[in-house]
Amino acid sequence: VTSTENEPKSVCRDYLRTKDFPSGTSCDGDNLPTYQDLVSANITMSTADFLEQHCCAFGGGDRISEDDLVFEQVRKFTGMSVSDFQDQHSPSQKALFWLVKVDSYPNLEDYLHIEQRFALSSIYFGLNGDTDWLECSNRANTNCSAPNNKSAWMSGVQECEWAYLSCDRNLFVTELIMPSNLAVTGENVPIISSDIGLLGESLEQINFCNNRIGGTIPNKIGSLNLLTSFDVSYNNLQGGLPSILLTNATGLEVFRVEYNSLTGTIPDLSLFRLRELNLSFNNFTGNVANIFADVPKLANVSLLATSFTGTFPSDVCNRSIVNPLNTVRLECPLNCDGVLADSDASNDCGGFGSGFCSDYIGWVDS
Repeated sequence: VTSTENEPKSVCRDYLRTKDFPSGTSCDGDNLPTYQDLVSANITMSTADFLEQHCCAFGGGDRISEDDLVFEQVRKFTGMSVSDFQDQHSPSQKALFWLVKVDSYPNLEDYLHIEQRFALSSIYFGLNGDTDWLECSNRANTNCSAPNNKSAWMSGVQECEWAYLSCDRNLFVTELIMPSNLAVTGENVPIISSDIGLLGESLEQINFCNNRIGGTIPNKIGSLNLLTSFDVSYNNLQGGLPSILLTNATGLEVFRVEYNSLTGTIPDLSLFRLRELNLSFNNFTGNVANIFADVPKLANVSLLATSFTGTFPSDVCNRSIVNPLNTVRLECPLNCDGVLADSDASNDCGGFGSGFCSDYIGWVDS
């Protein structure tokens, strides 16, 4: 992003100079790389489309002026500043670049949903949509077998027509359901873009289960106050769980983060609608007697292989006895009655029995 149109426009050529083209071509001479050269140099196809059109062909790279009308609209609706777009590797900058230079959706400079379109495109780039998505990517050779004849992401239609999304009648995204759609192909780890927080006034459900997503859960996800279901299980997420997510989203009903590498404490919960919770196989700490003291509808809970301490509240345990459809799965130190291998073995380790003694460290070691 530049504040003046007169700044030298060499960023694209600088980028291309770092690439090795099989044919020996480069942007330094007259023998410019072809589109296939760009793709062969491991430049993603959507980036190659732009580079071919704007960089080599026109003798220099394009930059975005802060006076650009689309950029002004993005800043107006997101509240972001020019400085938020200076990291050339960030999903935010890639999304802005795509909106200003590539997106074919009409009249973006006046588009009232541009905050949403920007956030979704940032999510796409954060999750390596161009390279790692199995379906509904912007790649030319990708399939999109999503139900209801949905379109591939980053196509020039209104974003509610993109696959994996559901919207309300006012065209605000309410659901982002994309399990098992990533096959990580390179060293660029897919992450959850912090711009997902810009969907806070509409997004109710997220499912990124089993996508090999790395990095951390961004703190700005705490802006999703309307969330009822959150599932990022079976990924490679690390770091702490933003406590603001469990305190702001008071309408949460389903919360699943099992099989990651998350750490840290869980705040004392006051979630009156929470009915399903799975924190298993993460190094979470805290006293379960305090954490789960105020979850009146929690009926399905799994805390296997964690580092929690204390005795699990008996009222939650009893719900699994009253209704066989409810399940309580706990590691051994958290038995429902606090007594291991007693006459009532049904509540030892959530019904697994005392043979399933495994805290998080023990599980990792094994």
